[in-house]
Amino acid sequence: MIVIASMTAQGASTSHSLEHPPALTINTRYGAYICEGTKYTCITDAPKNTKHYNKPVSCLDKEVPSLGESEVVLIKSIDIDTIGTLLRASGDMIDESFWEYASDEDKDTSNKYWSIYNGIVSWLVERNPLVEAEGFSYVEVSDFCIEAFNFIKEALSDGHLAKRMGNAYLYLQSKIDEETFYREYPCGLICRKTTGEDVSGIYRDNRVMCVYDVKRRSISLYANSHIEGFSCRGVTSSFWGGDVTGDMTESTSPKYRAMGEGEFHKFIMTVIDSLSRV
Repeated sequence: MIVIASMTAQGASTSHSLEHPPALTINTRYGAYICEGTKYTCITDAPKNTKHYNKPVSCLDKEVPSLGESEVVLIKSIDIDTIGTLLRASGDMIDESFWEYASDEDKDTSNKYWSIYNGIVSWLVERNPLVEAEGFSYVEVSDFCIEAFNFIKEALSDGHLAKRMGNAYLYLQSKIDEETFYREYPCGLICRKTTGEDVSGIYRDNRVMCVYDVKRRSISLYANSHIEGFSCRGVTSSFWGGDVTGDMTESTSPKYRAMGEGEFHKFIMTVIDSLSRV
């Protein structure tokens, strides 16, 4: 199984001109465009009135086909749902109960999988090959995926290392949460100021997060999941125009512009207005 990743709609669309176009695509939604696989398309958050709407979370989708060594899979991001789906497509899926827990948005922190889950998340975050792949149409990540499979299998059979990593990751996340917190709003918005720390998963109990990176002078908007009638890219493009990057659940201010505190505060008001309508 050959795994390639594309973070842009343009790169994803060109994958179909490859000698072996993607047989399977996993959560390859870019705004309104969904890049489909020749055999199957996994989409966790497909819009209503589309043929992919209401599909199960990708890693739990029993319709995912087992693929051969030379067949291609296209992914958009490296996350636990995507890796679990790839493991299923490899024909080597293990411990269905763990994946049910991993896909639950309201995770029980007393569950036996809690530390293991966070250990796997930590491993993926620390080694994510897409962090340095910006600007490429697509990149091959097959070797990384094999390493991830091996780590997950070990984590679910033994769990000692994964638990240690998970506990350390949770401690670090708690510290980052406290240090970067700026403000919360009743509409479900949390705002943060960072100096480059990754806070993309620290929502507390909120549905949307606005982040001002003081070091990079950029502003990012994240949604914890798909929100009907709300698009991160829609909000950023309405504020800055068409030079923003991202999609429904993540978007960033134009790269050629340095953002200041005043713009951050104005943008927060725009986000609050948008959330008040959904």
